[in-house]
Amino acid sequence: MDQFRERLEDVPKPVFVHCASGKRAGAFTMMATAVEQGMNGETALQKAREMGFECDVPQLEQFVKTYIDKA
Repeated sequence: MDQFRERLEDVPKPVFVHCASGKRAGAFTMMATAVEQGMNGETALQKAREMGFECDVPQLEQFVKTYIDKA
């Protein structure tokens, strides 16, 4: 995740982030945005839900929260 955020800063915008299911790409993008905007993990997940991103994998949701809260 740290490498993703570093590289994201260096590439021209807009950026298209994708993966097979959209869950990893959505989670990585959400984490990068949340850290950049100073959100905590729960706020980031709530905003993601409002935008239609459903994190239905408990381990991924916990990873997202933990990473954002520690960053």
